[in-house]
Amino acid sequence: MKSTVMLIVLLCVCLPTVGWGQQAIIAHAGNGQSQTQSAVIPYDAFNGRWLNPAKWIATDPGNPDYMEACYFSSSVLECVREIQDGKLRLAVKSYGATDSNDGGQYGESKSMFAQPFTSVTFDVLVKSTNSSGCTASGQSSLAQAMITARFFNTGSGDPNDDVDAHITWAHASTDNPGLLNVSAFLFWQGQYFDFVTLGSATVGTPLRATLRWVPDSHKFVAGFENLVTHQHFGADVPYTMADTTPATGYWNGFYVQSFPANCIGEQTSSQIEATFDNVVIGQ
Repeated sequence: MKSTVMLIVLLCVCLPTVGWGQQAIIAHAGNGQSQTQSAVIPYDAFNGRWLNPAKWIATDPGNPDYMEACYFSSSVLECVREIQDGKLRLAVKSYGATDSNDGGQYGESKSMFAQPFTSVTFDVLVKSTNSSGCTASGQSSLAQAMITARFFNTGSGDPNDDVDAHITWAHASTDNPGLLNVSAFLFWQGQYFDFVTLGSATVGTPLRATLRWVPDSHKFVAGFENLVTHQHFGADVPYTMADTTPATGYWNGFYVQSFPANCIGEQTSSQIEATFDNVVIGQ
């Protein structure tokens, strides 16, 4: 994710605009037809004052001793995880080091699901994002909102062989103001791969996103709908690994992440704020 090479694939996925608790999770079947996930469960509409501990957790489910902090490093000065106006609000801002032009820093805010799932649909709105890169080195900074989920193990039972899928809404300091590049990709054995560009969106635009595992077709389906224009964007993310062994644990969550570049004598930063709502899962 610190460096992202994307393959551009743009397909149409039908994601109907329906009420929460009735959202259908639709997947492009690869044969010109669509498959609908039949069993969907309304998970959270964030109607309470506080996050529900039966639905959201602050630990790694596979390693309860590892606590989930709202921030990752000392470069993070501001971090938010809260319910605001009936939505989950995540925000983070972090700063690059000023003693090097190599690499960068990392900050995050996240909320982790208390249950595994095979599909998820939710509303996402990136409210603001801004990053400054390093003038001297030309290295850019990045901020992104993300859904991540762990679905299966490739057969060894080693946690490193668990397979994760992601959708990100990313903005780099070199991008046009307000532009979000939306992509999907997989993670396995410490590597990110199968990058697929889903489309683009703008900061402040409400979106509805879907991530679904389709083991019969050995793929994931990722997509989103612009809730203003009702345009649909999506793509298949295929894989070749064995997928019949359950994951050693689940690691599912909403994130906002900041990646400010290090820069000698220049203070870089990376900031993002996003809300999530109307979460529906398939099991």
